[in-house]
Amino acid sequence: MLWTAVITAFLSAGGIVLGWYLNEGTRSRGAQLETDRRRADFQRVTMLELQEAMSALTRATYQIHNADSTAEREGVQWGTNRVGEELGEQHRGALRRTYILNSRVANVDIRNACQAVIASSNAAIAAPSQAVGTIETHTTGDLANAATEVIGELLRDLL
Repeated sequence: MLWTAVITAFLSAGGIVLGWYLNEGTRSRGAQLETDRRRADFQRVTMLELQEAMSALTRATYQIHNADSTAEREGVQWGTNRVGEELGEQHRGALRRTYILNSRVANVDIRNACQAVIASSNAAIAAPSQAVGTIETHTTGDLANAATEVIGELLRDLL
């Protein structure tokens, strides 16, 4: 009879411990799933915003190149034209936003593609001639389109 009580107590204690362990495991898995979901949501929102930021950067790059080209046609030496404060601020703001968002993206391919867009935009703005500026400006657009495609592929995989 004593053995029965001991065995019953032992099995009850084991059941309690096992129940606690299984419950904790379920909570841990649930917490991990929630963390993974929040991480995926953050990456998705960040990549969508990054696409918009690269678009704004590309647009500002084209506008600056166009202003420089127009000034050169009007007799201003290439590279001496100062774009207006509004256009310069658009470019700086888009560049800053692109840098910030790019630093938050986990995917290295997207970060590298975005860095190429940034480098090409900077090269277009600092181009030594209209010909080089035109090439770099178009390269910026092409690289931004390619980066957008890479982001789109990854976003489709997150769905």
